[in-house]
Amino acid sequence: MRDRRRTVLLTLVVVLPIVVALGIFLPLEDYRMSILSACLVLVLVEAAVLSWEQVSARKRSRGLVDGFARLKGQTGEAMTELSPAGKVKVSGEVWDARVEGSDVVSAGQQVAVVGAERFSLIVTLVQEE
Repeated sequence: MRDRRRTVLLTLVVVLPIVVALGIFLPLEDYRMSILSACLVLVLVEAAVLSWEQVSARKRSRGLVDGFARLKGQTGEAMTELSPAGKVKVSGEVWDARVEGSDVVSAGQQVAVVGAERFSLIVTLVQEE
């Protein structure tokens, strides 16, 4: 929500003076029509910016979900102790993680990714045979 307000404010600060200048200085016969046209352009630009922002946010979140799906079932190494949370390295990337259940995982032990919650992985200890 905060990013949306910032985007709206930025759009108003940048676009409004341009639209008003065009509305004032364009040689239209009816001054009121030029102001109405300027306001209409501003509303259309704002709608385009907000819809673009929503589409890009959906794409970003979809990519994050796809990334978690890609990691499910992968094994990695605990970088810190997980009791219950810490850092793991999976597929060459370091992630926040928490261990499922009441296990405590020491740094250096192998873990398997079983899911994700918010922005962290849920892992279990890989039993050595």
